[in-house]
Amino acid sequence: MNESRISRRLLAVLCTILLVPGEGLVLAQTASAPAPAPAPQKPAEQKPAQQSTRRRHRKTSTAQGLERATKMGQDQAIGSAKGTTFPVYYPKNLATGAQYVDPPRPYRLRDLDGRKYRAYRMVVKLGQPGEYYGIEAMNWLNPPILASPDGHRTVNGRTYSLYFDGSKLRVVAFRQGNAVYWVTNTLLRTLSNKQMMGIATSMTRYGGR
Repeated sequence: MNESRISRRLLAVLCTILLVPGEGLVLAQTASAPAPAPAPQKPAEQKPAQQSTRRRHRKTSTAQGLERATKMGQDQAIGSAKGTTFPVYYPKNLATGAQYVDPPRPYRLRDLDGRKYRAYRMVVKLGQPGEYYGIEAMNWLNPPILASPDGHRTVNGRTYSLYFDGSKLRVVAFRQGNAVYWVTNTLLRTLSNKQMMGIATSMTRYGGR
């Protein structure tokens, strides 16, 4: 039994002996081979962030207290163009909840020297009883209502004459070609200054004239 164990030990020692030329017998170190290093992992490819394919729809922006009413304005322009000899402009914006008083009124007038002019007027009714504001135009370039403006303001290349009643805008006017156009506030100056400017700056030439 002891001889068998000794033989097994000798065999194990002989298995670890290496013959190295020129150096004699060398005992080999019986160290376990290191585990192979794991293969470097390829970093996952990052997909570029997908750009949203949804396009932002631009909504028509208006000043507070105004709403877009292009079609109603165009209908007013059609009526105003009857007999009018200069380009007709109409507002795309209306005060919120307001309605035109139909029909618009093209008319003629004379100055103190008897000279004849053409004009038209659109009337807009607010929600409150008796509250009206107006859009007017004529080819009389210096009517008394537009004398002595209190100031001027240029928006998108168009210069507006401003007429105040205290701190409230009473009239906003502009000249285009051979005519003048203006927006008149209500008697109680119900429209805010932003509303007045928003209506005036939305004035657009009617395509049929």
